[in-house]
Amino acid sequence: SAAVAAAGGLEAVLRAMGAHVGAAGVQQDGCGALWNLAANSPANALAIEHAGGLTAIASARRAFPSDAGVTQMADGATEAIEASKRRRW
Repeated sequence: SAAVAAAGGLEAVLRAMGAHVGAAGVQQDGCGALWNLAANSPANALAIEHAGGLTAIASARRAFPSDAGVTQMADGATEAIEASKRRRW
């Protein structure tokens, strides 16, 4: 995941989520990608937070509150970011 983030993957995910705010599938996949990037990577978790990833995740969750896939991926991404940040300290 460090290689993906270094190659601009984080920014690409956030751009896609921003460009397709009304597409549940893009939001679900975007949150899932952020979850994968953040998992066990404090550096990626911090980069996601600084790039506005938590805002994008929260927006996806608010836009699709009854979509189980979006909700699951959004919650997982948020928890992965927070857990990875805790590992850093």
